[in-house]
This record gives sequence, C-alpha cells and structure tokens, in this order.
Amino acid sequence: MQSKNDGQLVVDLSPEQFQRLIKENIGATKALQLATAQRKETEEALRDSEESYRTLLNSIDDGFCVIEVLFDDAQKPIDYRFLQVNASFEAQTGLVNVIGQKMRALAPSHEAHWFEIYGKVGLGGQPVRFENEAKALNRWYDVYALRVGPPQRRQVAVLFKDITERKRQMQEYQLVMERLEQSEAALHDKVRDLELFHDVVVDRELKMMALEKEVSMLQERLARWGDRWPGNETKSQPGNGSTDE
Repeated sequence: MQSKNDGQLVVDLSPEQFQRLIKENIGATKALQLATAQRKETEEALRDSEESYRTLLNSIDDGFCVIEVLFDDAQKPIDYRFLQVNASFEAQTGLVNVIGQKMRALAPSHEAHWFEIYGKVGLGGQPVRFENEAKALNRWYDVYALRVGPPQRRQVAVLFKDITERKRQMQEYQLVMERLEQSEAALHDKVRDLELFHDVVVDRELKMMALEKEVSMLQERLARWGDRWPGNETKSQPGNGSTDE
C-alpha cells in the first residue's frame, strides 16, 4: 500500500513483501557481481591471449602482417593498408613505420599481381601458398595468406619469408648446370672429332700398309721375271783342262 505523508511518498509493505524484496535485490546484486567478475575474467583472458599472440608473432624469424585489401568501384583490388606487423617485418621487407600506410605509397612500382592475389583471398576466403618476386623491394618471397575476420572487412593475414638468397643460389646452380651441359656437349663433339680422325688415320695407315705389301710383292715378281728374261740367263763357266786346237 502507498500513501503520501507531507508530500513524500510512503510505501507500506507487509513483512512478507519486505522479505521478498530483500531477497530479490540480493539475488540481482549477486547476479550483477557475478556478471562483472566474469566479464573481468574474460577481459583478462583476452589480454593474456593477445599478449601470447604478440609474443609468438614477435618470436618468429618470418615476417607477418595483417592487411586491409582496398578495392575500386569495380571491385578490383588496387592497394592494401597495413594494420599490424611483427618484429621481423622490417628485416624481411626493408620497410619501416608501415602501420596505417598503403603499400603503393611505400613502393609505387609494387607489382599488381600482389594486390590480385590478396584480393582473391580477401573476397573468396581461400588460403593460398605461393612464391613470387617483389621487384620493387628487390626480393623474392615464400608466402602464406589467409583471410581473417568477417568477409566485409577484407582483411588478410600474411606470413612470409625472404627467399632471395635461395633463389640466387638456385639461379647460380642452374647456370653452372647449363655450362656443364654445354661443356659436356663440346667434349662429346671433340671426342667424335677424335674418333673420326682416328678412323681416317687408321684407315689411311691400313691402306698404306696394304699398298706397301702390294709393292713389295710386285718387286719380288719383277725380280723373278728379270732372271728369266732372254739374254739374262745364267751361263755355265768352261772347266779347267780344256784343249787347244
């Protein structure tokens, strides 16, 4: 029951109603305290998780960044903005103070294929692993990219490694192999020439030996025929004690 006393509102409650009100208020207070404690615990867990996340990212040698892919009116990816980077980002790219900056502002000649790849990941959500060259940075990269957050944000997380030295070594290896193949081909040519020369020389020597043999045989034959030629027969000598007439 409610009544007014000197302009003040007075609420008259029965003992039962008063007890019930106290219980309800205590329950609400406890529920509020519990919710507050749970929210505090959640916030602390989130901070701990974020701290662990940052510690992990900053402990790896690979570069890492989260970017926002930017599109034109035709939904063509034309640029991206850096939202987050790890400690190795600078060493892996040579870029400094990039948070909030656009890639085209940092490297105007950065190739379009980078924007196209990240644009597809941001729109389609399909992770991708690839190797590609960033000529504007004078580097090669091994890259893994995946979308993070809701699609409308068009944010992409990129984990990457500078593989320029590995590519250089591979190019040198390929160059050495090409030269080796060329040298091997040249060696085969020389061996073939030597074999041909050997065949010619041996064939000539064999022919000369055969010719010399034929000449020798002819000389022997001519000698025998000369002995039998008329006037060249061997005459018998007269014996001692021949009589004079």
